[in-house]
Amino acid sequence: EEEAIGMDIAKLFIPEDERYRIKDLKTKLDAGEKVEYEAVRRNKDGRLIPVLLRISPIAVNGVILGASSFYTDISTRKKAEEKLQEAYDELEARVEQRTRELKEANERLRESEEITRSFIENIELTINLIDTDYNIVMANPTTASMRNVSPEEIKGEKCYKIFEGRDEICPHCLAG
Repeated sequence: EEEAIGMDIAKLFIPEDERYRIKDLKTKLDAGEKVEYEAVRRNKDGRLIPVLLRISPIAVNGVILGASSFYTDISTRKKAEEKLQEAYDELEARVEQRTRELKEANERLRESEEITRSFIENIELTINLIDTDYNIVMANPTTASMRNVSPEEIKGEKCYKIFEGRDEICPHCLAG
């Protein structure tokens, strides 16, 4: 305690790169304002620690005589904030990586779909997709041209009607 008597408080506790705030603080205190902010201060061992600083002017009959200040060590909170930020950054990196992977997978899927679509549209064999209700979901151009229609014209029609000219399910049908 005695070792601090008579020393400049700014030089004792406030690191050089934080001293720029002193003039602004003095202006606010002279105006009667309370001040609260986070800062870095030097402890007795000389280590720098993060603190929450609360300063209130001391006035008697409207005259500012000085100020009272309270420092709260916020090292634990700062460490928790750093860990939270690290976790957030790691999560963001993972999301970016997964997004890239999904975009690449989607591109490969689009390419594969395009190859499959091109194959189905250009092969000179009939290819049809029939649902469990015997509706034509898809027919390739070869199938449609054999019936002198477009693939869109037979989509949704009953397969037994289009392919066999029947009004009911074919007895040999494998679609159902």
